Amino acid sequence: MVGVRGALGSTLGQLAGAGWTTLSAPAGTEQVTAFRSAPSADPQVWKADVQRAHFEQIEGIGWDRWLALNSVALSGDALAVVPPDPPEATMWTPRAYSGTAELAVNSDVVGSRLTILGWQRPAPDQPWVPATGFGAEGWEQATAAGNLGGLWLIGGGHRAQVTSTAPEQAMIWYSADGVTWARADGDFAQEDRASRIVGFCAAPGGQRAAVGDVTTTAGTRQAALWIEQDGRWQRNELPTDSGRTSTFTSCVDVAGTLVVNGSMGSGVERWSWSPTGFAEQDMPPIATGRDNGAGTREFRDVAAVPGGYVATGRLDAAPHTGPVVWLSADGQHWQWLALPADRPDAWSIVAGVGGDLLVLSSSATGSQAWRIPDIASVIAAMPTSS
Repeated sequence: MVGVRGALGSTLGQLAGAGWTTLSAPAGTEQVTAFRSAPSADPQVWKADVQRAHFEQIEGIGWDRWLALNSVALSGDALAVVPPDPPEATMWTPRAYSGTAELAVNSDVVGSRLTILGWQRPAPDQPWVPATGFGAEGWEQATAAGNLGGLWLIGGGHRAQVTSTAPEQAMIWYSADGVTWARADGDFAQEDRASRIVGFCAAPGGQRAAVGDVTTTAGTRQAALWIEQDGRWQRNELPTDSGRTSTFTSCVDVAGTLVVNGSMGSGVERWSWSPTGFAEQDMPPIATGRDNGAGTREFRDVAAVPGGYVATGRLDAAPHTGPVVWLSADGQHWQWLALPADRPDAWSIVAGVGGDLLVLSSSATGSQAWRIPDIASVIAAMPTSS
């Protein structure tokens, strides 16, 4: 039996075999919260962004809805709201980590320009150092951050001016120390069409990868993967049927195969990539020993964790309907853990924090969080296929 520690007014539970035992119900909250992002990191520096919806009645007009963004961090066995860190990071802030070294970036209007603002610190007890090297154009914004192979990366977009009608096109900035930045060389867009980068991952063989999409001549989004080769980022577009929208959201090295997570139309999909192209991945078989019925299952954003792999998603089959966490030791055979979420339509994100796994769940009525200590031991104890 492995204890699962609740947080931020969430359900407290225990993981026993393949199920959860609820110990206490979540506390009610006046405002609706949703977890927005939570990269994996060392427990000393880990943070998650929480988006909180506020509703205010305005006389003679009606109800106004606005969003506020807070950061939460681990405080013992709970999550606690923390002040902006660095203090200037008052908006959504993509973060990247290398051990306890941390990079925080966002975008803000400075004068007549939208520019990237960045800060780096080598350890949590060290001061933040402002980053330099941005502002080459009137519009630059950050949407992703990472550290791959010792190199700090920022993914985002650029265009000549804030008021320009030209589409925003993807760009990658890189830095050896997280302080001094330069633009990378690459094939980031098709001619004058829009493109964007939303995430990074380490590809097999030590290569660096970025994911996102480009806009086609028909005005639809087409999923794109960028691979760094010999200092240049090469774009690889997912072939799609005419008119169908696709995008990539994340990627991961699964036992030497680059797996790309994303969507096609309204469905969640996964692909593998090699220099010869993309191949759609079938839904992985679930390890034997459990009755999963004949219903459907959904995988979202497979990620590497100590001891194996994890994915979020849901199961619509006996004996469970609702959100689940999928676990696998080899990325091929999977078992599911049912989340005791308040609503069956809740969605989740996961983050590795040290050797533990945090599961952060959101729905239309609130958020819940669970912590699974020593995720490698949990995966090792899962039933395997025959």
